[in-house]
Amino acid sequence: MKISVMSSTGVEWSVEILPEYTVEKLKQMSLSHFCNPLDCIKLSDYYKLVSVSQARPLCDLSSVREEKIRDGDELLLLKRSSTFSGNANKSSEGQMLAVPDKGAIDLATANLERKNFDKPAMDVQLVADFQTELRRILVSLLELSEKLLRHHPDIENIFKNLQSKLIEKREPDIDEAALKKLLEMGFEEQQAIQALRENKMCPMTAMDWLLAKGCRQENDSCSETSAEDISARATAQASVDKQMNAEVLNGSTEMEQKGIVSAMLECFQEYKRKDFKPNKKAMS
Repeated sequence: MKISVMSSTGVEWSVEILPEYTVEKLKQMSLSHFCNPLDCIKLSDYYKLVSVSQARPLCDLSSVREEKIRDGDELLLLKRSSTFSGNANKSSEGQMLAVPDKGAIDLATANLERKNFDKPAMDVQLVADFQTELRRILVSLLELSEKLLRHHPDIENIFKNLQSKLIEKREPDIDEAALKKLLEMGFEEQQAIQALRENKMCPMTAMDWLLAKGCRQENDSCSETSAEDISARATAQASVDKQMNAEVLNGSTEMEQKGIVSAMLECFQEYKRKDFKPNKKAMS
């Protein structure tokens, strides 16, 4: 494929290329022909190739085939506008919009005369926010209502009833459906009402509460009965010990020691049998 490249000065150069060549490579070849070959890479960013037939600049990263360049086409090698002009404009614009600091203000106003330096500043009336204004309106309404009700004949009774209503604790209404469920389960009405009030009218939680309360009562009763049984067993054991001691004292001296040992063993075994308590972990 043979094309012609024309510089900005009007010099034309014909060159044979392959469709696989990139536009960047073609541009560097043109720069090495028109300019110093050693500077073609440095100058590549400052130039561009423009297709005459398509009337548009070519992308440097695209290939000749992708840009649809044909045999005999003419390309123009033109110098770009300043590459760094956009960045320079952005930086200058940023500097213009930057807020000056105190040093810059003092430096810029160093030679200016002071005017109205001793003039007192005007008090600016602050606009109150909505919440403050709302509070003021409510306070004024309360004051006006107090003046209107001050001489009302029933005002004392109204305030007494109001105070009593504020002090007394209102009991929550009982859910009839939840109470019916607990009564059908076999619980007493007073216990069911108390359980519902304690557990925010939830029947399942109230049922668990009642069952836990029943277990605690059973444990307390069992502990009381066990304490009574232990005291009774202790008194019975004391009487048995006295009887056995009396019997042992009546025996001979040689048989006395054997009798004491056997009596102690029997007493201990009897005590263990009476005071036997099964292990809950082993039973479970």
